[in-house]
Amino acid sequence: PSNVKIEVGEMPTVVTLTWHNPIDEDFAGIRIYRSQDSAVLGVRIADQVTAVRYRDEDAPAEQRVMYVLTSVDAAGNESLPTKPAPAVGRVDPFKLP
Repeated sequence: PSNVKIEVGEMPTVVTLTWHNPIDEDFAGIRIYRSQDSAVLGVRIADQVTAVRYRDEDAPAEQRVMYVLTSVDAAGNESLPTKPAPAVGRVDPFKLP
């Protein structure tokens, strides 16, 4: 996946992710991981997403949260992860250096 974007909703626990899917013929879906540490992949919160949008309604409020996406092909092979994309509560957005 490319061009990953994060938007924090009206409630800080709602985060919407958007991206561009790969153009590979054997593309099967996107896996989405969430973590509070950019050094780890985190917990898988979604699998086999074929859309270009995902709404996370369980993001921890007022905490730094990182999202990483991978693509999966028809054989189950997973791509390298995207660069961690940060999201936090609306009041104090976290920005990567």
